[in-house]
Amino acid sequence: MDPPPDAKAPPKHADLYDHHLVNPSVQALKFEAAASYQLPSSHNASCGHPKESENLLVVSPYVERAHLLDLNTLDKPNRLLAKAMTVMKPVRDDYATAPYKETFNWGHIVETLRGLATAESYDWRRCVFYVVAFRSQSRPEIDRTHLGLMDEKSHEEAMESGGLLK
Repeated sequence: MDPPPDAKAPPKHADLYDHHLVNPSVQALKFEAAASYQLPSSHNASCGHPKESENLLVVSPYVERAHLLDLNTLDKPNRLLAKAMTVMKPVRDDYATAPYKETFNWGHIVETLRGLATAESYDWRRCVFYVVAFRSQSRPEIDRTHLGLMDEKSHEEAMESGGLLK
């Protein structure tokens, strides 16, 4: 059934570079904020990338479609936060065991969030977000290949269930 002619289309937030331009290296995605290269603000005008073209954001070390976050499913505060979080990276080598507040570049994330809100003329209101940190320990004899596959499938399932950022 077609929507009535006066129905408004859902807003499109195609303000990202195509996710295929992101370096798919797990190392780059986990430790070098590679996903931030989807943000137009991360490039200069002469970089040669095509104009902004999509609303699918890389939000994990996995770049396959099932792992991407559709920004059209989020309200503005969550959409802005998702984009800002693409610049997240550890600032110390012991990130896996260090206190969480001291482990990441929170100042840069907040600065990026402010810039994105300003660029969209969004007057930020107080929002509450929660972080769930998993700090598992595995036995030395564990099959890391199998563990990695389980992590990937768990992330895919979480995305199918509505995503990790809501």
